[in-house]
Amino acid sequence: MHVYSITNRGLHEIKDPDLAELWRSETREPIWVDMTGPTETGIGLMRDVMKFHPLAIEDTVNKRQRPKIDDYGSYMFHILNPATLEDGQVLLREMDVFVSRDFIVTVHQHDEPLINEVADLCISRHSIGKNITTGYVMYVLLDKVVDSYFPIIDAIEDELDVIAEQVVRRPRQKSLQQLFEIRRSLAELFRVVGQQNDTLNIFMREQEHAFHDRTLAYYLRDVHDHLIRVTAMVSVLRDTLMSVVDLFFSAQSNRLNTIVQRLTFSTIAIGILTVISGFYGMNFERTWPPFSTEWGVPFALLMMLIGAGVVIWLARRSERL
Repeated sequence: MHVYSITNRGLHEIKDPDLAELWRSETREPIWVDMTGPTETGIGLMRDVMKFHPLAIEDTVNKRQRPKIDDYGSYMFHILNPATLEDGQVLLREMDVFVSRDFIVTVHQHDEPLINEVADLCISRHSIGKNITTGYVMYVLLDKVVDSYFPIIDAIEDELDVIAEQVVRRPRQKSLQQLFEIRRSLAELFRVVGQQNDTLNIFMREQEHAFHDRTLAYYLRDVHDHLIRVTAMVSVLRDTLMSVVDLFFSAQSNRLNTIVQRLTFSTIAIGILTVISGFYGMNFERTWPPFSTEWGVPFALLMMLIGAGVVIWLARRSERL
């Protein structure tokens, strides 16, 4: 657990804090409490010291939540879903945030790299004259979560381009399996981004009343613009994915037609050879050329070669048309 003090001098970590005493203090600065788990100790603090609603605490324990926001009067409870791309699959994590004018509490199941990035960014922003508040920390969290979607979208776009080239050259079942995995990832990402957009709209409406900071609206609008871009990019990728799937089946159908065509010409060639060779297997006393002629067998073989050659020429000509 990490506890930061949010003051006019910036963000400062409090070493070995007595959180219960610090929380009850009426003269303290706004604080940021970051929990991992939550553990039984953390649940007890949220229940007995912070007095959070049992339903909100239950959501921090159940790590299968999607973005949402609940207003509990004195604070707001926000669920965020940062994401990463591993082995071609989108992995969504859950980050629970309790935020008010006096405190911000973040809860996540494992070590969350975004937390350190947010802390470092808040410190650097203070060094250039930006006052740090709980509302601003919440904005940076939202901004980092939304920005985590862009590398995923770029990676999926590059993967789709590679698969499309492979499909054009030779459609394989492996490519179709990859496309379906990307489809699942995009569907999951689209659902999360849409819900995140709805929660951000609610937060933008309520933030001025909660934090009394009009300047925060400008920062939140920037996050909202990024989220709209993410939504549009995911929609485009979904359309591109369906186009590649159609391309796969078209390429597969064309390849099947080519194979059937080649088999048809092969059957014709074999049929010609069978007719010529079968003619000499009939019970005729006289044939042409006669069996006794020395050039009879070479002549029959030459006819077979000419017939097969004509069929091969026609087959290649049809493929060029």
